[in-house]
Amino acid sequence: LLGDALDLLAREHVDVVLLDLSLPDSFGLDTLARVKAARPLVPVVVLTRTKDEVLALEALRRGAQDYLVKGGGDGDLVRRAIRYAIERSRVEVALRLSEDRFRAVFQNAGVGVVLSEAEGRIVQANPAFCSMIGYAEAEVVGRSFRDFSHPEDAARADALRAEMRAGGRDSYNLTKRYLARDGRVVWGRPTVTAVRGSDSDGSEVRVAVTVVEDVTERQRLEDHMRLAATVFENSGDGLFVTDDHCNIVHVNPAFTEITGFDPEDVLGKTPKVLSSGRHDHEFYERMWESLRDSGKCQGEMWD
Repeated sequence: LLGDALDLLAREHVDVVLLDLSLPDSFGLDTLARVKAARPLVPVVVLTRTKDEVLALEALRRGAQDYLVKGGGDGDLVRRAIRYAIERSRVEVALRLSEDRFRAVFQNAGVGVVLSEAEGRIVQANPAFCSMIGYAEAEVVGRSFRDFSHPEDAARADALRAEMRAGGRDSYNLTKRYLARDGRVVWGRPTVTAVRGSDSDGSEVRVAVTVVEDVTERQRLEDHMRLAATVFENSGDGLFVTDDHCNIVHVNPAFTEITGFDPEDVLGKTPKVLSSGRHDHEFYERMWESLRDSGKCQGEMWD
C-alpha cells in the first residue's frame, strides 16, 4: 500500500524507491506525485506494465529518474537503473548543497559580489554591491559595469577585461571609482576572476566573478595622509615626529635648515639632543603634564 510506504519513507533512510504506478490505494502519476511530495530528494525508478511513451516522458518530467516496463528486460537492467538512479541522486544532492552554500555566501557576503557575462553585462549582484552604489538588483541586472563606472576609469577596466577574454590573464584587480545613484563617488577595489569552459578547448569565459571591496574611506585617509605629508615637507617651520618611546623618526627640511642637524644626526635619538641646558627639571615636567592632560603644549624654549 502507498500509505504504508509513505510512513516508511517518513521514518527511514531510503536510497531509492522502486515504484509501481498501479497500487491498491493509488494509481498512475498521482502515485509518483505523492512519493515525490513526501521525499523530494529520493530518486524514484518507475517499474510498470504500462508501455506508454507519453506516460513515460510525463513521469520523467515529474521527477522520476527512470521508467522501466515489466518484462522489457532482465534483472541486470533493473539493477543498473537503480545504481544509476542512486548515483545521479547523490550528484544532484551534492550540487544542490554546493549551490545552497554559494547562495548563502553570495547573499550575506560583507563585500560586493557580482556575476557577469564575458563582455561585462551583469547577471546577478548581491545586496552588498547594490548597497554600495545605491541601486536595487533589478536596476543593475542586464546593464554593463561601464554604466556605473567613472568615465575616467572605464577604459582601463575595459582593457583588462578584454585581455582576460582573449586568454591573456585569468584574473585581475584594480582600484576604480563607481558612480552611486545619489551622485557620490565610491572608490572600489574589484578583483575579477574568469570561469572558463563550454568551448572545445575550455578557454571561453563563461562567466566572470567580481568581488568588490569598498575602499572609499581608505582612499580618503590616504588622500589626507598625502596632503599632510605635503604640508609637513613644505612647511617653513621646523617639524619632527617621534614614536611612542620619544625617538625621532622623521624631520622635515625646515628642521635641518633651522637647527643645522641633518636627518641622520637625530633619527633614532630623543629630542634631548636639542637640549640647551637652560631649562630646569620642573620646566620639562610642566611640558609633559600639559601633553598628558590636553594632548598638546605650547610655548617657547631654548634649543
